[in-house]
Amino acid sequence: MAGLNEVDVELFLLDWHDNLMLYSGQDQADHWMKAVNWSPALTQSLGNGADTKIGILDYGITGDEYGNVAKSGGYAGGEGIHGSAVSSLIVARHDGRGVMGIAPNAQVMNYNPFDWTNTAGWADIKSGVRFLLDNGASVVNMSLGVPGYVLHSGW
Repeated sequence: MAGLNEVDVELFLLDWHDNLMLYSGQDQADHWMKAVNWSPALTQSLGNGADTKIGILDYGITGDEYGNVAKSGGYAGGEGIHGSAVSSLIVARHDGRGVMGIAPNAQVMNYNPFDWTNTAGWADIKSGVRFLLDNGASVVNMSLGVPGYVLHSGW
């Protein structure tokens, strides 16, 4: 561990925690879920959500491990796994394994606006939002940013 940088240490600890929790048989609420007073009971009381479509404007969702990806568009590939991570926080099953999603029965549509240089222009973002809305997304989550800034002055 001494030879790892700060990011790699955090990734190791997160992976270790997630794998350890697989043996608990309990789902976990992510830290932000508690901050907004979300609970698993809300998911149960809001119906099954199968008709809900959530658009994710982010890197591609790899592997379709959640079985909820209804449609994908945009650039192929990309370096990031952030799209998959965001998708898991939204649609991960309540199955006693890891962090639970806030809408496990919803469908996800993904649009990757990031090209081979891992950047996205405003035209790509606009195309992505249009794609997601045209395909029935009732809400769109956009994970955008400029490295080193919380809110870039150019915005």
